[in-house]
Amino acid sequence: MTLTTRRRAEGVVWSDLILCESNAGLWPLRIESSPWLPDAARSKITERGRFSLGLFTADDRYALEKAGYASLARNTRGKVVFSGALSDEENTELKLGPNSWVERVLFAQVDEAKKLSLEGEWGRRARAVEKNTSRNERETAEKTENGAQILNTATWRKIWQSRRNAHIPFNEYFYSADSEKTRPGRLPARLVERAVTDPVELWYEAVLGVRRIEWAPLTRGRKKAVGQLAHRLLAQALRGLPAEGDFCEVPTAEESRLKLDAALKALRSQWPNDRYWDSFHAELTQVASALLTKVQPLAAGRFAVLEWSPPRAVLLPVPGDGALHVYGRIDLALSDRPQWDGSDVVLVDFKTGADKPISVKKMSRGESLQLGLYLAMARALGARSGRVWLIKPDGTSDSALEMEQLDAALRPLKQIHRHINTGRYGQLTVDRTDYTYGYVLPLACAPIARAILVEKFAETFPETIEEGAEDA
Repeated sequence: MTLTTRRRAEGVVWSDLILCESNAGLWPLRIESSPWLPDAARSKITERGRFSLGLFTADDRYALEKAGYASLARNTRGKVVFSGALSDEENTELKLGPNSWVERVLFAQVDEAKKLSLEGEWGRRARAVEKNTSRNERETAEKTENGAQILNTATWRKIWQSRRNAHIPFNEYFYSADSEKTRPGRLPARLVERAVTDPVELWYEAVLGVRRIEWAPLTRGRKKAVGQLAHRLLAQALRGLPAEGDFCEVPTAEESRLKLDAALKALRSQWPNDRYWDSFHAELTQVASALLTKVQPLAAGRFAVLEWSPPRAVLLPVPGDGALHVYGRIDLALSDRPQWDGSDVVLVDFKTGADKPISVKKMSRGESLQLGLYLAMARALGARSGRVWLIKPDGTSDSALEMEQLDAALRPLKQIHRHINTGRYGQLTVDRTDYTYGYVLPLACAPIARAILVEKFAETFPETIEEGAEDA
């Protein structure tokens, strides 16, 4: 049995196919023309374009979806089954009808006298299926009266119900396992930050070692590309003569500016000479120049480590008891001497997105905790004092966290250590709506309301709730 989507199922031969939620209004979904780029404008762009593919209109996308479902049906050797609901799950008095595909099947199968009431035929068949299911369950009970099959079915039903019971803690059937077998050797700083908000990310990425495959790699492609290139250009502009180990001297402000201008000019020569790349280069120039202007006063007279990752995970002590092995990459580390031991450091993290200013209170809730972990790594390597800055290219004020504030900011590490030490991780994923969504779970995972997850988390980790109340 494979639970998948239409896009992923296309092009594969299946023995049987079950199409779920075959109700009107769910699929096939009529795609409307975009108000930002109407179909008429799309057609004109396609006619003037250099490529044959062009831009799809709403009708084109609707036709492609229909062709995809038809291809799935053709590639199925056995049966094609349509599954739908008679009524809405939340409002049981709201009746649901069949979609257009099911209507065509019913129209082809029923006689002329019944074609005037396809919805009635839809309801009659659904009731028949319910009766058949009950009879099959009784026959199974008679055949396996003392066997393991009934016990197994009943046990898994209890497990399914326990996952949705707010008063039952997370257990071995719900994101928990033997800590000796699941303990990760080291953790990336970015994952630790995300795990404070939702520990299920720690379970999938650190314990199971699996990551979601992104199906839309071009989403926010331009902004991401500008940020990555700006980081690379700043590293070129601030890299001076080698000093000692990984450290180098920081060039003067004038030298850094000349290096940045030369790197931007060389980069522009690699791209096509058109308006899009003119716009892209202008945006990149503005971002990189603004970040360099802000970082130059911090870098004057110091040594630097650029885009640096420790050779191995750094052991960070956890407030109270324990330690975590954490690793990551620091955008820029500035030091008053060409070594970590005994140094006063200034760590700089460049952000080109919508990140908010950092503070102890926000970091204790998991926001921008990654920056605090970088400063803790510097302290573990021997730095005696320092701070971490979050610098943005826009007009907003930059923010910093001092090393003296670090212990209060890193309180969430106690819960991360508790997850790893007990083998219980749990889940705090936010409910998915038209406007919000959290960690994208595997397709086979049925969503559970966040309100239930929060109560289960409190049942599993009461000490965490008490610590949060004390901090508040």
